[in-house]
Amino acid sequence: MSEICIDIETVPGKLCPDVMEIANARLAKKKDKDMNKMCSVEWPFAHIICIGVGIDGKIGTIIGEEKDVLDAFWVLIGRKTDDFQPHDSRYVTFNGKDFDIPFIINRSAINGIVPTIRIPTRRYYNDRHFDVFEELSNHFQSSEFKLKEYCKIFGIENDDDTDGSEVHALWLKGDKAAIEKHCASDVRATFALYEKIKDFF
Repeated sequence: MSEICIDIETVPGKLCPDVMEIANARLAKKKDKDMNKMCSVEWPFAHIICIGVGIDGKIGTIIGEEKDVLDAFWVLIGRKTDDFQPHDSRYVTFNGKDFDIPFIINRSAINGIVPTIRIPTRRYYNDRHFDVFEELSNHFQSSEFKLKEYCKIFGIENDDDTDGSEVHALWLKGDKAAIEKHCASDVRATFALYEKIKDFF
């Protein structure tokens, strides 16, 4: 069984007037009035600009405009080879059941891209999708710790000094290399945590 680790990086999208109206109404109800922050992490308003994928320990990134990234992602994880059967794989994420995978699926739908495979997001079921955050937070009941903090707790080295909140600024600067490094580092850290805890859940 192959193990596929996935992480995404997102930035605020270019919103049409109708969707901007929805975003403004939603922001008005929030305590935090940071439009860029909200539009980076909520799928109706954000774009995926990078997806990190680790397949059996080999890590790569796909970066660029959202439609191209999603197209390449679904081709990559849907491709069968002698060593890789996507329907017999376990997906590994950090908060992927609540964030990364629904985000990928919903943004794919908006872009008219049909997934090549179904990635389960059902809670309390980790045979096909092991969400490290779900398990460590007792099925999302306590969500105090971030990926970097869990790495420190479990003694896992993580030399990436970029925070996810910095990705938008890096994208505007055109620093794709820094975004790819950060995304690949998150994939590596997530997989290392998974290796530490998988036999306990």
